[in-house]
Amino acid sequence: MIMELVLLICLLAFMFGLGLGLTPLDFKRVATEPKPVVIGLTCQLVMLPLIGLLIAWAFYQGNLTFFLGLFILVLCPGGSTSNLFADLCKADVPLSFTLTALSSLVSPFVLAIVLNAFFSDMLAGSAGLSAMLSTTMKILTISLLPMLLGMFVRARYPKARLALEASIKKIAVVLLVIAIVGIGYQNSGQIVPSFSLYGVPCAILLASTMSLAWFTGKAGGLKYKQRMAIVAEVGIQNGAMAMTIASHEQFFGQKELAFGPMVYSLMMYMAMGIVIAISRFSPNKSSSVTATLENP
Repeated sequence: MIMELVLLICLLAFMFGLGLGLTPLDFKRVATEPKPVVIGLTCQLVMLPLIGLLIAWAFYQGNLTFFLGLFILVLCPGGSTSNLFADLCKADVPLSFTLTALSSLVSPFVLAIVLNAFFSDMLAGSAGLSAMLSTTMKILTISLLPMLLGMFVRARYPKARLALEASIKKIAVVLLVIAIVGIGYQNSGQIVPSFSLYGVPCAILLASTMSLAWFTGKAGGLKYKQRMAIVAEVGIQNGAMAMTIASHEQFFGQKELAFGPMVYSLMMYMAMGIVIAISRFSPNKSSSVTATLENP
């Protein structure tokens, strides 16, 4: 129960911190620069779930617990740390913010509809339309609401938001680490089996989706920095949300479902470390400071 509460607070902090970094311009960019936004969202909201579904089916056929753990993960895009990694990769930071904002806006509805359509018997609460509405409201409460609150605080207190944003994100990362360590400690006998089950599928998921995001952007004629932003957005998932939905009693209430997102959360940072190292040696790299200033 304690770790579920820590995860919930972690998720609220992540989404509030995300909102502190967003402005209405991030949502308007889909009209002013549609091509990179459409390609990025297609990779996040269509390609990623489909590939995740195929990998989950291939490795966990007949085992619903492991299948669902990975499937929940790929339905939770928009990790707020993707913006940080986009900056470290010398990517298009404003595009990264836009993709995070839009995916965070859309994904709660997609998640609620998909989970109620296929796994309603495993969710807490009643069945039917009321269940879908209930699940949607719960997900919006822990994701969209704190994000909008963060945007309000940014607009209302612009001078204080920089220090507050940095502090909130640090707190969220610390809480995520505590939650992962705590869940691992409480289920120490499952750690090695979890990595043996999820390690290879998560590695394949990361490698395939990030590579496809890169080449899809290249085929679409996107610039280097735009492609790097999409790679960061596809690679970084909202692990806190996935683990919360998996383990909290208001949703599935099964800690076993959180093992997949937990393993992926660890591996995605390793993968992004490799991407950052590659970007440092790329002849196309350039500073993203200007891009960041354009999205204050």
